[in-house]
Amino acid sequence: MTVPVVKEAVSAGARLESACKEIGIDARTVQRWTVVGDSEDRRLGPTTSPANALTKAEEDDIIALLNADEFAGLSPHQVVASWPDMNIYKASERTMYRGVSDQPCKWHIVMGRVHAV
Repeated sequence: MTVPVVKEAVSAGARLESACKEIGIDARTVQRWTVVGDSEDRRLGPTTSPANALTKAEEDDIIALLNADEFAGLSPHQVVASWPDMNIYKASERTMYRGVSDQPCKWHIVMGRVHAV
């Protein structure tokens, strides 16, 4: 979709660099795409998940731990800090923030502060 739009703009008299700048990609990128011949936007991102990605069961276990009554009102930072005392390690703090961002929890973050729900 991107390359045909750029080609149309160039055929109408625009310079390649100007047309690409309007779309937000580099002119050299469009040149590479047209040499390959598919003339399609090939920015697809990774096609496989990382080998160390959490399984659905592991994610559910983390959500259950975060929603436990003993951790109610605590942020993932505070929960991770308390786990070594309990001989528990499920995931890093960042992984928990990433994993719970679309999950219903008893807490949510507003402007960097944790509020119990």
